[in-house]
Amino acid sequence: GNVLCPGVNYMLQSYAEADVSAPGTPLGGRTGNVWVVDTTPPTMVFVAAQALDEETIQMRLQLSEPGTLWCAPIELSLATYCRNTDVQDASTASGSCYFETFIKGSTTDRTVFRADVHEAYRDVEIDVNKIWEKDQFG
Repeated sequence: GNVLCPGVNYMLQSYAEADVSAPGTPLGGRTGNVWVVDTTPPTMVFVAAQALDEETIQMRLQLSEPGTLWCAPIELSLATYCRNTDVQDASTASGSCYFETFIKGSTTDRTVFRADVHEAYRDVEIDVNKIWEKDQFG
């Protein structure tokens, strides 16, 4: 019988750079001005956490795809800090515990705890040692 053999599937560079023009009879392989939006967030994987000293906790985390990890500690009981139940995404007013503002912190108050992840499922470590007050001033 007939045997199917794998073959090389390639395009000449000139064809790859030429616009498709008409989809029914393409003159090339390039489709300009088409953007595919990645709407699926990466999955964060908690690997470990350890206390480095009495004021610093080191988080070891991974992402399922390249991205940025942001960390922020949460005070569980004092109302002067953003508690887990206070964090929201509706109001950006100061003191409202707006998620993005809260999680990204402040360089002035040294509450920015982040890591850039360049490779999926690669351990990154973030040392967290300050809690930002709800009013964003302390």
